[in-house]
Order: sequence, then C-alpha cells, then structure tokens
Amino acid sequence: MNTNIPVFDFHVIGIAEDQKQVFPVRIHAIRCRAGKPITFHAHLPTGAHYSLIPIHKLIATPKTKPLPAPDLQAYDCFSDHCEVVVYDYFRFRRVIHKTLGPAEYMFTIDFLDNPFSDNPTEFKQFHVIKTDSGHIAAAPNNYMLFQEKTYTGTPDWKKQPRLQRQTENDYKSAEQL
Repeated sequence: MNTNIPVFDFHVIGIAEDQKQVFPVRIHAIRCRAGKPITFHAHLPTGAHYSLIPIHKLIATPKTKPLPAPDLQAYDCFSDHCEVVVYDYFRFRRVIHKTLGPAEYMFTIDFLDNPFSDNPTEFKQFHVIKTDSGHIAAAPNNYMLFQEKTYTGTPDWKKQPRLQRQTENDYKSAEQL
C-alpha cells in the first residue's frame, strides 16, 4: 500500500474550508488502494507529517490554479500492491501529456496482483509527471508521448503507430508456447 518515491518539494492546499491556505511540503511516498486515487505522504517544515494527500491538492506554487482530480489521474489504482520504478531512460526527460501539455517525467507506478495488471489487454502503468502548469499527474502510456530529442525529435500525436501488444495467447509460460 505505501511505497517510497523519489522525494520532491511542492505545495499542498490546506483544509477544505480554507482553500487559500497553501503550505510547502516535501513529498516522499505514495499510498495505493484498489479503486481509489493515489494519495501522497507529505512532511512539512514544521515537522508535521500528513498522509492521504490527494493528487489534486498538490500544486507547484501558491499561485497555481488547482485542477479537478480526474484531469490529473484518469484511472483509479488497480491494486493495493504497487512498485515504484524510475526508468533511467526517461529520468529528467520531457513528456507531452495528451491534455495537460508539457511536463517532466518523475517515476512510474506498476500495480501487482490484480485482474487488470494480470490481463495483458487491461494492463496499465501510471507515469507520474510534473506538469509545466504546476501540477502532479499520473497517466498511462496512451496519455503521453516521451521526448528524447536525439531520438524522437518533437513527438507528434498524429504520427503514432499502433503496435500489437501482448495478447492473451502470448501470455503463457515458456513451456506452453
């Protein structure tokens, strides 16, 4: 359920009654629950520690306009069990989110032991990104293009091929093939 992530500094919007309160925080972990959005663990400069911070309460600066949760995370977590990986190839790379625009790749969440992740046609990872508009978002592959200028140039949504991913027939043990 709780998993360490690469640490980053951001801001969190205060309690619901006073949306104008914004506090600096150091984000250091996530919590995944099946059927729920990702939440974050935050440490404040006062020494206080909060868990269960929703993704839509995280903003880069006090002037950043908040966005609704579904704009930042289209799908709920698939499982209580997840792993976090920082793909070396994408570390510090730019991405283009389908609706949120340019961003920086931070890390990837891979879900384990659930019917979705164990079914090749339903499988999704969440790539967590920091958008240029000042938000944290978690999106699957089909919501973003990864940019590596020496290899991809400037990615174009209109020029993306459709590749055949693993199918049910491919998802067998080596001894069954």
